Amino acid sequence: SNMKTSLFCALAIIALAQPSFAAKQLIVGSATLEGVVADAIDQAKLSTALTYEGNGSGNGEDALIAGTQGIAPMSRAMKADAIAKLPAGVKAVEHVIGLDGIGVFVNSGNKIMSMDLDTVRGIFTCTITDWSQVRGATATGAIVVYARDAKSGTTDAFKALTGIKNFGTCLKGQFDSGDDIATRTSSEINAIGFA
Repeated sequence: SNMKTSLFCALAIIALAQPSFAAKQLIVGSATLEGVVADAIDQAKLSTALTYEGNGSGNGEDALIAGTQGIAPMSRAMKADAIAKLPAGVKAVEHVIGLDGIGVFVNSGNKIMSMDLDTVRGIFTCTITDWSQVRGATATGAIVVYARDAKSGTTDAFKALTGIKNFGTCLKGQFDSGDDIATRTSSEINAIGFA
């Protein structure tokens, strides 16, 4: 695919720039793109030279600013303040390879079929704090709210799509991986999260 070809070319250039005796180059960036980037590294047979850690788009930005990597897979555009911090002579060039899809997840024991945007916004800003306030919810008691962390492009997209400026103080935890959200919502009946 065009996406894998673009990633392959970028990864090959990085690998060729590394001396053969050098340690494996770590590339950090979006957790959303972890599977795609890891697959591209494997398919390009570059796994002895490169490794990818998907722990948030913001970490990719930080690595570009620090000069520790020349490519940062991100699930959002680079922030203006991060672009301003790039070293002299470095220009950020965006290549869109896909768009983020975001889902809101609850435990399978909570048989809620849908939520409107106002309800989602209320839960994540903590104006709605109990499942009894949510139409169609079968869970009872306090809502346990989980989110991706501030380094996540998924968090930025979720806030933009819902109109949320800041999460409420009821937030139980923030994670650098959607897997953590999946673990929490699958094991806790009152949990909700997005990924």
